[in-house]
Amino acid sequence: MEEVFREFDKSPEEKIDTENYGTALENPDTKRRFFVAEDDLILQEILMAPLEKWRVFLHPSQRSLVERNWNGPVRVLGGAGTGKTVVAIHRAKWLVENAFTDENDKILFTTFTRNLAADIKENLSKICTDKLMRRIEVVNLDRWVSGFLRKNGYTYTIDYGERTRPLWEKALTLAPDDLDYDDGFYREEWERIIQPQAIFSFNDYLKAPRVGRGIRLSRQNRKAIWPVFEEYRVLLNENNLREVDEAQDMSASAFRLIRQMIPGPEKKNDLFIVGDAHQRIYRHKVILEKCGINIRGRGKRLRINYRTTEENRRWVVGLLEGGALNEVCLLARTHDLLKQYEGALKAKGKEIYFVKRSEAEDRRKQGLRLATMHRVKGLEFDRVIIAGVNDGIVPLEGEWTKTSDSVIQNEGETHERALLYVAATRAKKDVVVTSFGKPSQFLSY
Repeated sequence: MEEVFREFDKSPEEKIDTENYGTALENPDTKRRFFVAEDDLILQEILMAPLEKWRVFLHPSQRSLVERNWNGPVRVLGGAGTGKTVVAIHRAKWLVENAFTDENDKILFTTFTRNLAADIKENLSKICTDKLMRRIEVVNLDRWVSGFLRKNGYTYTIDYGERTRPLWEKALTLAPDDLDYDDGFYREEWERIIQPQAIFSFNDYLKAPRVGRGIRLSRQNRKAIWPVFEEYRVLLNENNLREVDEAQDMSASAFRLIRQMIPGPEKKNDLFIVGDAHQRIYRHKVILEKCGINIRGRGKRLRINYRTTEENRRWVVGLLEGGALNEVCLLARTHDLLKQYEGALKAKGKEIYFVKRSEAEDRRKQGLRLATMHRVKGLEFDRVIIAGVNDGIVPLEGEWTKTSDSVIQNEGETHERALLYVAATRAKKDVVVTSFGKPSQFLSY
């Protein structure tokens, strides 16, 4: 409770003058609901503004994070519905208007997926002029890296698994039979230890920490399995390939790259990072300090939630009262399952709108929204239907279910739980979860 009072800068014993409207309007909690227009021009601008601009209104507690000069990197955490993306969007606008005002100054606004970058760019354009938008580059990190490499004559082809998979299988033939490690173990070792720590030699591998791996390796065992990774790297070089994780998450490598792009260690207004610790739908755990990003004293948290929750039973009432289908989204765990729902809905003559990975969702277009659970991170709808939450689908079976490493198994399950969390928290009013056949084990809680 004391923390809440501090948030609103008010003690429980504070006396309030109910006749002093000026003081009341300056109260942060009042500003959550009221805005005082200083003159007729501002009032006219507000009244004439499109609805989209009202959706990105800043609460005073958010504004205090956005409109200030920070002396180094900042990290802002917040649960679903606390307006993290809105804060980041306004931060970019504030920076180009107040901190980096030269016409040659540019702001990079980057995230982990193409679809989220497209959504952010669309919303940012609603509060920024064309002149300002030309100085804000909104792009997912993989695309930025690919463009940078092409400009600098990088000859390797970036692959997302299709061409590198047979090379990996070939490298696995060098795995020692006497150690009896499954294929999943080697893949996890490559993705979690070799790649993130940029290990290129056996000596480096010997010294590499393996925190978070459930199977311990002696020096002798490391020596026995190293040829698998060495062979795979040779095959990649011979085929002019480099691989990228399909998850497109912001890994430690990504944050180290960003730190190099914006050289520090601590410059004014250099990095502004937003996220939700509960939305752990990707596997990599990142310690910013180890990536050269020091947020000590500049770690902040958003606490006010802007979405309201209602009982699921009101879903039917809402449908009877009527409601725009463009505010309803049906989610599925996989793209294949989603296509089945799409076919069934079309056969019933229902109007649908498929939320694509590479495009911003256009709320002006009519139709029931269809999307995968991964696609909707960062979006919100009045009502969400999470369909087909069945055994074998949620959680989705993958490499983590095939490994004998208990740590990887636990992390894989946590990833699936977090993905369901993300899907459910897209709803502002109602969420409905359906299953057929054998329900998911997650529905027993």
